[in-house]
Amino acid sequence: MSNVTVDISVVILSFNSGKHIGKCLSSLFEATEKAKIQAEVFVVENGSVDNSMGCIKGFQSQYGDSLHVIDLKKNTGTTVSYTHLTLPTICSV
Repeated sequence: MSNVTVDISVVILSFNSGKHIGKCLSSLFEATEKAKIQAEVFVVENGSVDNSMGCIKGFQSQYGDSLHVIDLKKNTGTTVSYTHLTLPTICSV
């Protein structure tokens, strides 16, 4: 998303969300397109053992630089996975 102003950033934590992550991402991108706002979406994949990552990668090829995936490879829990993404942002203020 170089040289594009981002209106909203969204963080989604994923663990074994294969049944729902597709609908979540579709709805999110449809809503931002309808509202004519530029979004960046960060999905923190927390070591799922289902098809979550495959589904997310499918969306990544569709939405390109608007969708960022952080693949933690193992389940670290909600707090650690959320902090993994937000702590550098908070500390850089």
